[in-house]
Amino acid sequence: MTQVTVLAPVFHVYGGEHVLRREDLGKGAEQLPDSRIASLGVKKVIDPDHLKPFDKWRKQVWAIAAKRGIRIMDGFGHNPAEVSETVTEIQAVLADARKQAAFLVSDWDALVDAWAMANPQWETLIRKGAPDRAWVRSRFEFGIHAYPLALDALQDMGLAGNQLVQEMEGLGDKLVRELTTAATEMWQEFMTRPKIGKNQISPLVTMAQKAKSLAFLDARAGKAAVEIRKVLDALPSSGPYERELPDILRVLRQVAKLGLPAEPEIPPLVPKASAQEARPKAVPEPLPIQPATRVWAF
Repeated sequence: MTQVTVLAPVFHVYGGEHVLRREDLGKGAEQLPDSRIASLGVKKVIDPDHLKPFDKWRKQVWAIAAKRGIRIMDGFGHNPAEVSETVTEIQAVLADARKQAAFLVSDWDALVDAWAMANPQWETLIRKGAPDRAWVRSRFEFGIHAYPLALDALQDMGLAGNQLVQEMEGLGDKLVRELTTAATEMWQEFMTRPKIGKNQISPLVTMAQKAKSLAFLDARAGKAAVEIRKVLDALPSSGPYERELPDILRVLRQVAKLGLPAEPEIPPLVPKASAQEARPKAVPEPLPIQPATRVWAF
């Protein structure tokens, strides 16, 4: 039975921008604000530096969800037996995002004042129509939507032709395609290098984790995880890796070929017999049996 737990991270952030209206510029404005203050019909009402960490945290959350999961619907399908570890990692990042959001909401008025004072030429533009604290608070939302999906249950509901069922049925092939694509890209990159560092090997570690965790979707992924792990376990604790590079390239090549059809078995070659050897050997005719001769003794 194919069953996964889907994790869909929730990461909504207020960008610190608000609609720029004509009246915000004031009557008789001789110039438009530069892109640091406003652009494309929106104005920045606080220092954008306060919002930069959210971009980093958003990327981290989705990277963690994808590390041991496979894309499905609005999230990533995970091994139900191992999903708790992924949830714990995501929650740690979301905790940092919530702290920063709480700071922005609690100090919102002061942050708007500070930005206006730092740009006195556009102070009126910044303050006019700036959102209040309650509205800003409503723009932040962090969490994880998690729900199980079982292929058998969906089929029992009569949804055999449903798009979701078809997507579930194709998860194994999709996983193999992801592994082969990643392996091919790594192989092409490593082929141009005389040696690689420890940091460059980290995607291979992630590949092994993903293949092992989702091996229940396709046996080919499980075999790939075993082969990758053998190579990783044989590596020294620190790089760079030069003597070990051929083994790394070999296993990457193996994984890159997972999606190819199996090569047909070729029977062993049998030496062709010569014309003389091919001629059947003559079987000698049996000797005629002579009648026994009786010997008389006198």
